[in-house]
Order: sequence, then C-alpha cells, then structure tokens
Amino acid sequence: AGLWFYPVDNTKGSSDPVVAQLMSAVEGLVEAEDYIKTQVHLAWVGVYDDLRREGRTTMRMAELEALGRKHGLPATPGLTLREEVRVLASFFSGLGFIMWFPEPSLADLVVVNPAAFLIGPATKLVCQYGLHRIPEHDTARKAAPVLFRTFTSRGVLDQRLLQYLWAGTDNRRELEVLLVKFGLIVPLVDRSPTEDGQRKEGAKKGGEKEKEGKEDKDKDKEEEKSGET
Repeated sequence: AGLWFYPVDNTKGSSDPVVAQLMSAVEGLVEAEDYIKTQVHLAWVGVYDDLRREGRTTMRMAELEALGRKHGLPATPGLTLREEVRVLASFFSGLGFIMWFPEPSLADLVVVNPAAFLIGPATKLVCQYGLHRIPEHDTARKAAPVLFRTFTSRGVLDQRLLQYLWAGTDNRRELEVLLVKFGLIVPLVDRSPTEDGQRKEGAKKGGEKEKEGKEDKDKDKEEEKSGET
C-alpha cells in the first residue's frame, strides 16, 4: 500500500496478483477517458474491422474511401464521402489504431500498422552498425562505400543511400517525411555554394550538423568511384 509503482514478479506471469491489480488500474484509467465514451456510426466500426482483417501495412486514401463506400459511408449528414472518411481516419489515428496525417505530403497514405511500417526501416538507420549488421548495410557499403562510411561515422545520411538501405520498402517518400516529423532524421542544409547559387538539402541522423569542404567532396567522389568499380 502507498507504493508509487506495481512490484510485478515476472517469473509468475499472469498468476502474480499484482498483475491483476495493475490491469484493473489500467482499465479504470482507460474507462475514465472521454474517447472511450465517444459514439461513432456502426459503419465506422465495420471499416476498422475490415482494416484489421485485411492485415495490410498501408493503403492509399482512395482505397479507404472505397472501403467506406462499401460500408455505407457517407453516414453523417452534411459530409461527403471524402470528408467523412478523413474524419474517420483522423479519429482512429488519434486513438492510435492507425496513423494518418492531413498535411499534403502525407494525406494520401493511411498507415494501418504503424509499428510494422516504421520500426523496421527506422532501425536500419538508427542502430549500432557493429552489432546490427544486415544485408542492406552490406549492399550499401559495397554500392556507395564513401557515403555509407560518412553516414555510419558522422551521422550524415545522403538520400542516395536509401535506395540500398530501404530496398524493397514501399512508400519511401512518405516514410522519410514521417521520420523527419518524428525527429529521427533532421533535414540538413549544406551552406557551401553551388553553381546555381542555391542551397542543397539532404537528410541526417542524430541532429548533428556537418559541413564538408570542396576538397573533401572531391576526394569522396574519387573514392566512391574506385569503390564501385
């Protein structure tokens, strides 16, 4: 009594009486939340059930609209199918059931399984490369040795590496935008002058800013060419 935590005995599993106390406390907190009492149209529940049943990782908004139409949407007076499906997506996203964002760069993608979509690709970038060696790392190292070494040693990720590190991954553009949104990669502005006077943008890991001089770039290009032959 009076503890600020639940001392669970992991060796007992669900037979530990403290586990039952913890589950009861969590259920009590969840049931007190306003969103639990929110009523939605039965058609929305049907849409969500179909999403889980299909077992997909992502889908396009047009596919979600088709699913909504199948279940009788629009069902809310004054809303078009497009509008109601977006309200539905925002609602389920707020509950953590799916992931959807209304900004133009992400609005067309509905992430049905956020963990499956984000964790795998993210851990190919954010990891300890000496311990977590995977085939994609070997491919990137062979195809672009200088870029890969710069990434793993200095945390500067050239977007050209993603074709190797995320080979076979769908929706790479939106995935990159999401990792920037969550702060796992940070846009990097190269302040060195370019021929057209514009600044070049890249992406980097860890929030550390790096700037390379012209001599280093020329040297990297020569090493990369020798590594690719």
